[in-house]
Amino acid sequence: MPFDPNDRADLLDHFGDHGRDFGATTPEEYDAMAEAFMNRQPVVPPLYECIRANGMICRYDSVSEEYGIKYTWGYIATYFKPLAAGHLPKHLRPVPSHGFRTNMEYFRDRCN
Repeated sequence: MPFDPNDRADLLDHFGDHGRDFGATTPEEYDAMAEAFMNRQPVVPPLYECIRANGMICRYDSVSEEYGIKYTWGYIATYFKPLAAGHLPKHLRPVPSHGFRTNMEYFRDRCN
């Protein structure tokens, strides 16, 4: 399922924040990309998936750097490309950055 079709404002917010990460030119294109990513099969490296304790599904592709989360009821919660901090000192990190050295570390942390 895509982003919640009953909450257009949420899709517009996510598209505004992350659409350019994927070269999406419309909210609908971004939504379709997110849905394709979250439904891609098989789930084998470089695609990783985990299910959080709350039932949400997290996915990360270590080649394309795509990251997404799907609610237990099927709607997509978010889809973006995280920014790793690497070994840079805090004042030199890209903004926004999640603070982990790698995106894989970020994914693993979010799976707990």
